[in-house]
Amino acid sequence: MPRSPAIFTTIFREKVRKMSQLRVIYENQIRQLAEASRQIGLKGLTSSVGGNLSFRVSPEHILVTPTNVPKEQMKPEYICIVDYQGHTVDAAEGFAPTSETPFHTMIARERPDVVAAAHAHCKVLSAFAIAETPWLELPIFPEPMMEIGPIVTVPYRTPSCDLLAEEIKKYLHKSNGFLLQNHGALAVSTVSPMDVVEKLYMMECVATSVYMAVTMGKLRTLTPEETREVARLQQIKGLATDIEPIEKSYCCAK
Repeated sequence: MPRSPAIFTTIFREKVRKMSQLRVIYENQIRQLAEASRQIGLKGLTSSVGGNLSFRVSPEHILVTPTNVPKEQMKPEYICIVDYQGHTVDAAEGFAPTSETPFHTMIARERPDVVAAAHAHCKVLSAFAIAETPWLELPIFPEPMMEIGPIVTVPYRTPSCDLLAEEIKKYLHKSNGFLLQNHGALAVSTVSPMDVVEKLYMMECVATSVYMAVTMGKLRTLTPEETREVARLQQIKGLATDIEPIEKSYCCAK
């Protein structure tokens, strides 16, 4: 027997009620992600509507920024909720999850230690993403080495497709910071959305310093012994994450 219009109305209202409940449950995390997005814009780490962020909030749900919204204009009500397969669970009318959702959900599935990820079109990092140089994978600054690791280049794949997610997956355990070839940069954090913004900013500062250094002369990289000392300091500070250890990830450490 066909369902009556009243039954469909009841089902719709129940769905809306559950969606509203999720936004209440995740209210604080939604505000955190919106603020992190604004900071990426205010720090000049991306251009126009470019870039996107995600925040793992439960074993079922991930918050993602919407498509086509300038990062500095982000508001909590714009944030979308998706499941681990990328299906939209909650999105305000007129807003849809970023088209890069496939690699955000892949990161959540493959790196259980990661709680936040940010992709942006930073000026200097993006220049390195098309320059084909190995400089950002060398042991240069101790702090980024401990918190991020080498900034690894991921070969180009068309943005917003599953192939890009699969390519990133191959490198995901090598570092917390990546260049997406001919595309931009990606950072992940085991701490918070604001921390991933700071990691992205740190990466941009490293890239800027390296670029300035090579215009002045020869780069000085840390020696194998100095690199091993940084690895020991990383353990003492409790900064090691689910990536390759410093002694393995930096070629000069061998």
